Amino acid sequence: MKEQQLTYVLPKGWAWTTLDKICYKITDGSHNPPPKQDKGIPMLSARNIENYTINFDKDVRFINEEDYIREKQRTNIEQGDVLLTIVGTIGRVSVVEQTQEFAIQRSVALLKPIFISSRYLMYYLSSPFSNKMLVDNSKGSAQKGIYLSTLKSISIPITNLHEQHAIVSQIETLFSKIDESEKILKKASYSLKIYKQALLKDAFTGKLTNKIIKEGKLPNGWEIIKISNISNVVRGGSPRPAGDSRYYEGNIPFLKVKDLTKDEKVHLTTFEYTIKEAGLVKTRRIRPRTLLLSNSGATLGVPKICLIDATINDGIAAFLDLDDRSIYYLYYFFLFNTQKLRDISMGATQPNLNTTIIKNIELPYCSFDEQKQVVEIIESRFTLADNLGKTIDNVLNEIIALKHSILKNAFEGKLVNYTSNESVEKLLDDLKEEKRLYLENQKQLNLSKLKPKKKMEEKQSIIDILKKSNSPISAQELWEKSTSEGDIERFYSEIKEIYHQIDELKSKTESLLTLKDEDK
Repeated sequence: MKEQQLTYVLPKGWAWTTLDKICYKITDGSHNPPPKQDKGIPMLSARNIENYTINFDKDVRFINEEDYIREKQRTNIEQGDVLLTIVGTIGRVSVVEQTQEFAIQRSVALLKPIFISSRYLMYYLSSPFSNKMLVDNSKGSAQKGIYLSTLKSISIPITNLHEQHAIVSQIETLFSKIDESEKILKKASYSLKIYKQALLKDAFTGKLTNKIIKEGKLPNGWEIIKISNISNVVRGGSPRPAGDSRYYEGNIPFLKVKDLTKDEKVHLTTFEYTIKEAGLVKTRRIRPRTLLLSNSGATLGVPKICLIDATINDGIAAFLDLDDRSIYYLYYFFLFNTQKLRDISMGATQPNLNTTIIKNIELPYCSFDEQKQVVEIIESRFTLADNLGKTIDNVLNEIIALKHSILKNAFEGKLVNYTSNESVEKLLDDLKEEKRLYLENQKQLNLSKLKPKKKMEEKQSIIDILKKSNSPISAQELWEKSTSEGDIERFYSEIKEIYHQIDELKSKTESLLTLKDEDK
C-alpha cells in the first residue's frame, strides 16, 4: 500500500504516521473459536461491535473460563483498547469502556494505543477517509476481510495530545446535539408506522366510514365472512428439481417470495426468475391484477397485487375469482394482518400458511361502494404519511452526511482552533521510543520465563517502586518488581498513566527509568 496515495495535506503541527507506530499491539480474535457454551464469558464477533458501542445482547457466543484464560493470554483486552470490525462489515469501531470480561473472534481487531487518545483513534477509524482505506484494502470474494499486516500500515494523521482531546470533545459535543435530533426524527418515523396501523384498524372496524358504532360491534350493513366466501385460494408450484434447465430460464415470469417482500409497494411489476413452457404443468399461472400473499418462511403474510402475466412458486398463495372491486380492500386487510398471520405459524421450523388456514380467515365485509370509500381514505392518508416519512428519511440521511463532514473536518485539522507549543515531532519520537521499550521488554519477558524463579518478593505499584528507588532502574527490573509482572499490557498501561512523571536515561546497553525531581 503506497502511503503517498492515502494522505492529504495537514496543517502545521500535524503529521502522518501509521497505526502500527501508535499502538503497542494490533491483533485479532480467535481464528478457531472454542466450543459454544449455554452461559459463561462472552466471545464477541463483528456483529457485536456497533459504531461507538459494544452490544453484549446480540447473538452472543459464550465460552468457559478455561478457554477465556487461554484467549486472554494472547489478547488481554483492557479499558481504553479499540475494537474494529475487519471481516464482513468492515470499519465499525468502539472503545472498550466497561470492565466486563470478554474475548473476541477473528472478525474483530484489537488495537492498543500508546500515547494516543483512544477516542481520537476510534473517531478517526470511523471517518469516511479511514473507512474508504479499510474497504479498498480488504481482500476476499465470498466475504471481504482486511489482513493485520495491511491494517498496521493504514495511515493516520496525528497532532499533540491536548489537541486530540480538544477534537474529541468537539466531536462529542456536536454529535450529542445531532443524536438528540436524530432520536426525535426516528421517534416521529416510528409514530408514522403506528399511525398507519391504527388507520388500518379503524378501516376494518368500520370507523373510517361510520361515525356512530357501538363498541365491539360492526356498523350496519357490515358482516363477518370467510375469505373462501369471496375467493378461491390456491397455492403456487415449483418445477422440480429446482434450476433444471428443462424447466427454468425461459421467457415466462416465475415469481418467488422475495419478489413480493423486496419492497413495500402495493403493486408487483418486476421479476427475477423465469421458466419455460415445459415448466407450466408443474406451477400455477396467474393473470394480471391478481392478489398474491407470501405464505412461507419468515416473511410470510406480505400481500402484493401482481400486474403482470406470471407464474408463482409454492411459497405464494393467489386469490382467484376475486371480484376486482374488492382487490384493494383485501390487499389492505392482509397488510393490516401481516403480523397476526406470522403469529399463527410461530414456533414452526419453517413457518407456513396452508390454503385451508387462509380460506378460513375471517374478514369484516361491507358493500363494494363502502369498500371503495375505505380504500380511498386509506390511500389518501397513507400518501400524506409516506411523504412525511420520506422527508424524515431525507433529513436522517443528511444527518449521516453531517457526521461524516464533522469527522472529515476533524482529521483535516479544521474542527478546532487550537494553538500549542507542544511538538508533534516530540510525540512521534515518544511513540517510537515507547514502542521500542515495549518490544524490548516483551523480549526480556520471554527470556525471563526460561530462567529459574527468584524468591517471591512483595510486589508494588510502579510509582511506589520508583519513589523508593535511590537510583534509576531498568524497565526489566521495574517490570519484575511491579504488581504487573506476568501482564505486559497492564504494565504498559500503568506506565502510560504516569508517563509525564518519568525521566528516561539511556546507558550504552539499556534505558533506565527514574521519577522527575519534582515527583520524588
